[in-house]
Amino acid sequence: MASSGFHVLYIDDDKFMLKAASRLLRRLRPEWSVTLIEEPISWLNYVTSHSISPDLVLCDLLMPGIRGDELLVQVRKQFPNSTRALITGDTTVEIDALSNNWTHFILPKPFTEKDFELVLTCAERLRTFPFSSLCREKLAGIESLPVMPSIVKQLERCIKDDQCGCAEFAQIVANEPPLVGQVLKAANSAYFGFETQTSSLNTAVSRLGMSVVSAFALAMLSRHCFKRLNNTEHERIVLHHRDLASVSVTIAKMLGWDSEQQEKLYLVCLLSAIGKLTLREMGYVPEVCKENPLALQHQYQDSDVISAYVLILWGYDLKVAEAVLELGRAKLGEDPTHWGICHIAKFANTFLEAQSEASLNDWHDSLPDKLVMLSKPLLSPVE
Repeated sequence: MASSGFHVLYIDDDKFMLKAASRLLRRLRPEWSVTLIEEPISWLNYVTSHSISPDLVLCDLLMPGIRGDELLVQVRKQFPNSTRALITGDTTVEIDALSNNWTHFILPKPFTEKDFELVLTCAERLRTFPFSSLCREKLAGIESLPVMPSIVKQLERCIKDDQCGCAEFAQIVANEPPLVGQVLKAANSAYFGFETQTSSLNTAVSRLGMSVVSAFALAMLSRHCFKRLNNTEHERIVLHHRDLASVSVTIAKMLGWDSEQQEKLYLVCLLSAIGKLTLREMGYVPEVCKENPLALQHQYQDSDVISAYVLILWGYDLKVAEAVLELGRAKLGEDPTHWGICHIAKFANTFLEAQSEASLNDWHDSLPDKLVMLSKPLLSPVE
């Protein structure tokens, strides 16, 4: 089969691992080109002499002469647009401690075929996403990108496990009491329209859905990934996006969107908080900085680009990442029956801004006739 143009570089001093990985790669992606390097010290000489420009670089952590993390720093410098994965069997090292801007993935040994497949899929998605080379270089240089919290990894594994139900999922959530409180608040929100309140975590998970609760956990618990962003500001941003998601779903119901569309909308609005949190961690405050301080991608919001990039790295559905990327590009037309996710989110955000400024009456009066009907379910819960 002809090569797709996608080139994988696998570096490991262990011949057995190289052969095993090569077989796995060629079985999972037979159209890709694969280069195996057993001498880590000479990797750069080899790729230079063979004119190789790798799209994906996988490297073992513990090797003679140079550690894998040190080698991937060199890879990032030489090939900033590459996707990089570190493979480690060293149980004495905390995985999160290895995470930095020189690597996109950490694969602990022994890894499963599904783990390996996820890295390949994410690498494909990153390559096909509409980021310019300059944008990719800038993203690769951000040191404040959050790492997926371990509890969220547990929740995601539970979602994918047919033997793991709502009760088992709720037990994992229960390990984070602050998260429990916010999940209950979201499930009891007037915007969802449930007739009765609940104090049951199982019921709350059932109402919201496991994917939504997992995304909420991701947004909330990402505070552990940030060193400079204080908890108060982190919570403010996350709760704003929770409210944005709730209001947006209310509007989607008015427009007749089905439950699957509503869930995707909620996820997009909630997970778009990641980019804003990252920018705040980097020291960019909206009140004193220009709108797109990094100028990552022409015609796109920096926060949306960062959110979409991180979501792809974390293995989220490509359609969710694509919808997040489009959030800042929406222009509201007068006919909401033609709206997509970005339009609903934009309208919901105008409502929340008016609410925070105590100017809902002015907001309502300024709406075109076709949009007035959408304001009714939003105004009734807060009257």
